[in-house]
Amino acid sequence: MDLKLQFKILKVFQFYQQHFQGLPIESTGAASEASCAYILTDSSANRKSYLKMMGEFFGEEFAREFRGCVLDLNHFIALNHEVSPELSNYFGGFEGEAVEESEDEDNLKARGEESKQWLDQTSLFEPHLSFDEMVLGVKQGRYFQGRLNVSRLVQSEASIKVQGLDQEILLQNYEDQNRALNGDIVCVELLGESEWLDTLKGQQLTNALLDDNMDKYSLSADEDAKSSDDEERALKKNLVELVNSQTSKQVTGRVRGVLKPMNKTYGGSILKLEDMRSETKQKLQLLCRNRKMESEAQIAQLRLFVPYNGQLPMGLMKLKNPEALERKRLIVRFKAWEVNSPFPQCQFVKIIGEEGKIGTETNMILHEFNVDMRPFPQKVLDCLPKEGRNWLISPEEEKKRWDLRHLNVCSVDPPGCKDIDDALHCIVLPNGNYQIGVHIADVTHFVRSGTEIDREAARRCTTVYMVDRRTDMLPSLLTESLCSLVCHVDRCAFSVLFEIDSKTFRTIDVQFGKSIIRSRESLSYYKAQDMIDDPADKSPLTEGLRGLLRVATVLRDRRNENGALTLSSPEVKFKLDNESQNPTDVSEYKHVDAHYMIEEFMLLANIAVAEKIAKHFPSFAVLRRHPKPKEKEIQDLSEQLAKFGFDISVETSKKFAESLDLAVKENDPFFNKLIRIMATRCMNQAVYFPLGECDPNETFHYGLAVTLYTHFTSPIRRYADVLVHRLLAAAIDITSLSNDMTDKFKLSKQCDQMNRKNRMAMLASQASIQFNTFLYFKNQPREQRVVSGIVMRITQQGVYVLIQRYGIEGLLVEDNEKCKKIEVDVQNEEAQLTLVDQTDKKTKVELFDHLQIEIRAQMVEFRRSINLHFLQTLNLNTMKRSEEAKSSVEAKAADLSSAIKSKSKKHRK
Repeated sequence: MDLKLQFKILKVFQFYQQHFQGLPIESTGAASEASCAYILTDSSANRKSYLKMMGEFFGEEFAREFRGCVLDLNHFIALNHEVSPELSNYFGGFEGEAVEESEDEDNLKARGEESKQWLDQTSLFEPHLSFDEMVLGVKQGRYFQGRLNVSRLVQSEASIKVQGLDQEILLQNYEDQNRALNGDIVCVELLGESEWLDTLKGQQLTNALLDDNMDKYSLSADEDAKSSDDEERALKKNLVELVNSQTSKQVTGRVRGVLKPMNKTYGGSILKLEDMRSETKQKLQLLCRNRKMESEAQIAQLRLFVPYNGQLPMGLMKLKNPEALERKRLIVRFKAWEVNSPFPQCQFVKIIGEEGKIGTETNMILHEFNVDMRPFPQKVLDCLPKEGRNWLISPEEEKKRWDLRHLNVCSVDPPGCKDIDDALHCIVLPNGNYQIGVHIADVTHFVRSGTEIDREAARRCTTVYMVDRRTDMLPSLLTESLCSLVCHVDRCAFSVLFEIDSKTFRTIDVQFGKSIIRSRESLSYYKAQDMIDDPADKSPLTEGLRGLLRVATVLRDRRNENGALTLSSPEVKFKLDNESQNPTDVSEYKHVDAHYMIEEFMLLANIAVAEKIAKHFPSFAVLRRHPKPKEKEIQDLSEQLAKFGFDISVETSKKFAESLDLAVKENDPFFNKLIRIMATRCMNQAVYFPLGECDPNETFHYGLAVTLYTHFTSPIRRYADVLVHRLLAAAIDITSLSNDMTDKFKLSKQCDQMNRKNRMAMLASQASIQFNTFLYFKNQPREQRVVSGIVMRITQQGVYVLIQRYGIEGLLVEDNEKCKKIEVDVQNEEAQLTLVDQTDKKTKVELFDHLQIEIRAQMVEFRRSINLHFLQTLNLNTMKRSEEAKSSVEAKAADLSSAIKSKSKKHRK
């Protein structure tokens, strides 16, 4: 550390020591003992420097008196070991071991020699190239650079997406990954053509943490310098052309070094020797032999860290007090990975909580996906209205807004929703046309540009929804009270009023303005649907809902005619125990017409706002675009369906939508939904972008089949909508844009942040669903776990089956009870199952076959999985009779339950 900085720190230290003298200690109230300040440093060398400077500048007496107040981490851990025994593990490791002050240079040298002995053992991996060698190799075209993407299903397989190459480079084993971790930017070398794979099928590796657009890292040390070496350019061009010309071969490669490591901490648990599989024990024994660890005391300090993220390898930890971390979820940082070790080294950072507890597991998931869990700082809370929940709209503010409190406005949301962003109304105008009002929470009235609360929202970007909780983008005073469009209170809104022709259902006029509304009811989707379906309900609110549904149905049909895609994805809902928060039921999420009604008007408002802000701010409008589907994936889907007589065309979104509509199987009503789920996975991610930096031909939203689209309707939970509200307010001359909104660089950077955070939020939600699904099936009897499923993919990893009843997908596994071996033929997309009782006969399974499956929740070495065990193949007639019988039983049970409830009510009366 700089000596000047050390001296300044010592001056501050001296100041506090002088002012603390004589102050009572809070715990005892005694005036005889003084409060004390401490200097804490992570280096014993720094501590010695501080002590030396104290004697030289403040006198030997001061140095003697306060010598004990200057601590390095070793002393700090020793002082607090009894209270927090896990602290002793902070310096556990092979390179970070604590060094006592008495240790002389000879001992340090010996420690270094011991480390060198470790390097002299037999190598398991190739040494990495130096950074300069990698940069030069990439420049010359001999190597490529890209981000390593490890398969979530088979950790030994990985891929690297390289700019300019039409296909990803496949790494087939751990040796080819060469100690690089998921997310690292690596230097990769192509293997010889003879080592490329004969087929491109089945190589669909998915990264749980990363987005293709996240990395903008450049190797160029001098961007202004231009290579004049024609041979280098020719070599690179030839390699690129060779790869891009491949239509049937999968290019393979190997990592030559790490250009930029993924600097991140990870959650997981440590594994005791008795909990390890035999394969893991063998690796650990190999490591001990290589390190010449013979004493039981040394081996007893070793633990393997099992990351929650299955894309990461186990890590090696040397802990002084490993018992303090057992059965805990903890955070570590990956350190060095030597060529002779099967494991990278890990450094303990902190404990999250007890393993298995729902709160702990949720916190770990949020950490894993970089979701900010910290409470809002005081400077953010200071931006909120001082009146708190008693805040009222001022008379001055009322004069600036449309007064729409006389209208029958209501909100329709999922059950239990507290952060209500939107509300609607529908009336018939004197001319017979419909007036549709889309009213959105006016968040920007409370979140002013450039304030601390705005900066915090810009950093978080989105609310994250987990099964058991919600992590808000804004403080709860706004999300649940002042901004939320709850019923029976006045609320500020940003309204879009549509006049729609009652005959053609075309939009005649659109008006934008800030308003005051008073919602009549906060309805759930299912309550709204019940009101619409009840012929006896003639209330103005219900008639308004029917009018909304009438218009929405026509708008939806017209969108579909224009080429909008109706896609699908498995959705599940949970019922949680009120006390333990454990899932007591899981089922597929059911949609009713009210869902589509609300969706249609949110789309209508978003499109209208996009057109408005794009017209007024062609350089700064924040829009959302959806690129065309991924070519390779959609080609694979087309080939799959062609075998069953279905023709898939993706020339335009309209042709794609028509192709999906025709993909129907007689007697199999779920088949079309399955095809739409598979089509959804071929889609690229929609992204936010500033209009000024995108080619006009690339603004199209493929899924919705519209030229311009944005997000306006959810400002409580999305920062993109906050930006759009400011743009719209400026477009209708309510306010002017801030400097940040007209700075192209800052706007582009903010869009990148929103895209990244939205993806992380989506993945965190999926991980929460997977964890709760595991908890549910772990405790269910067998009859609840035996279900029917449909084969939706056959890849090199195995046979993937979708369970319609629960909306979950999993991999068929081998066992010793029914199916002892699964052999897949990726080219023909079929699998041969060798059953335990039919060793001489194999059962063939093909794409879209229906199977009877047993679901099992298993945890091996702290890694949870939902495994699907094959029971038998099913035909559609058998399934139909089974479903009818099941429905009959359920109906009788419902009648019995209703009778019991009725009898109970009479008894209470």
